[in-house]
Amino acid sequence: MANGTLGTRWFTVSKSLVRVLPLTTFSVLFGASIAICQGPSPSYFHDLATRVPWAECLAYQPGGSSQQIPFFPAIVMEPVRAPAGTRGYSRDVLFDSDLIFIGQGLGVSSGQSEDDLLLDVEGAVVLMTHDTTTSDTLEERVMIAARNGSAAVAVFPREDSVFYPVLKPQRMKGFDDLIPVISLSHETARRLFAAHSPLGEQALLQWQEGEEAPRRERMILKLKCSFTGRFRRVESSRFVLLTRDQALTEDDIDKLLRVNERSVDFLLDLFDGADLAWTKVPTVYFTGYDPKVFYTLHWGEALATATGSYLVYSGTPDFGLVVHENAHTLFDRSWGETTSFLTEGLAMYAQARASDPTLNHRRTLELRRRGVSVPLGRLLDHEIGTPGEATDFGYPASGSFVEFLLDREGLPTFEKLYKGVKASDSNEKALHLWLDLYSASPSELEGSWISWLAAR
Repeated sequence: MANGTLGTRWFTVSKSLVRVLPLTTFSVLFGASIAICQGPSPSYFHDLATRVPWAECLAYQPGGSSQQIPFFPAIVMEPVRAPAGTRGYSRDVLFDSDLIFIGQGLGVSSGQSEDDLLLDVEGAVVLMTHDTTTSDTLEERVMIAARNGSAAVAVFPREDSVFYPVLKPQRMKGFDDLIPVISLSHETARRLFAAHSPLGEQALLQWQEGEEAPRRERMILKLKCSFTGRFRRVESSRFVLLTRDQALTEDDIDKLLRVNERSVDFLLDLFDGADLAWTKVPTVYFTGYDPKVFYTLHWGEALATATGSYLVYSGTPDFGLVVHENAHTLFDRSWGETTSFLTEGLAMYAQARASDPTLNHRRTLELRRRGVSVPLGRLLDHEIGTPGEATDFGYPASGSFVEFLLDREGLPTFEKLYKGVKASDSNEKALHLWLDLYSASPSELEGSWISWLAAR
């Protein structure tokens, strides 16, 4: 943002990246129910000027001098999207330990080196590069450090950049969220090497240029880091609500529980007769975009998956948005994965029914009048959220088209389509299912939908 004007940036709503239109255009086209995201870039947290009230990290010397260390937590993606070391928002992070540089990691695929055998990392913070020339995943290298007793892992990119690591348990059998993992920028790593030795910066630069890596060794400075990770947990019959302590009042939490409970009743009633069952999953609320980015590495007002929902609360619950996100969780758990177009379309349809039944139709028509229109054939294969016109048009158009399908053949037929179509399917296989269920190809249905939409 410059001079009070919102430029074009990228953020995520629901499950994927979305382009932010200029402020006036976005407000006209999309209304107030989907908030414009102004969450910071993760690089904001790597800036020395940034002060975070829920987190602090210091590098300090034996003589007492210290430096503020900006960082970003690595995010564990499953089963709950949360910073590494918090074990799904169940414990705070605190470590104050020696710092040991271990290059690309301990016990890389070629086996432990002599240097590895000389390094005792128990109780220490291990500093290593994110990028590696080995086949070991970040998950494997983190687990090796944890099993050798490390207190935490700090990763940094070898090149002049920053990196925001995610840890995906499915990449490694037996992965467990045992220790904190934080991301440092290359510039921060350079300052740590400078604090360790007069030749530290030079050694790091030479490594960048292809020469021998800096020596693996215990550094003279220590790293002290803490951040809130244990969230307040409140349960109702269907929800586990998680918030940072004192971030929300008792009244706020009560309102959020009630509106979420009501959203499930609304969804089950709206889709009465479908094979649906609500499963209690964590719902995490943040009071600003900045903590939401810090704790989830996600931009936008809301994110929902089969295992949890993550939302920004601005003081008044948005029933339509809550319905949208809980629709994702309900259908992901009950019907499984499908294409982006169908899952977003169903959530947009539910949101409109909960707030303004004409919402998606009006948005779609307004975009078409402005010359923004994407053929259905492209939208069906498009990952809604990928930056571009197909996403701008795809959100409301998918909701409108799903309502058209429901109006045409009913929910049981749509359920067969949702469960039968997968993102990985060939065009031929998908076309066969469309013809079988709707006796028409998507291109043929598109013409009927546009006529139906205009009549409304």
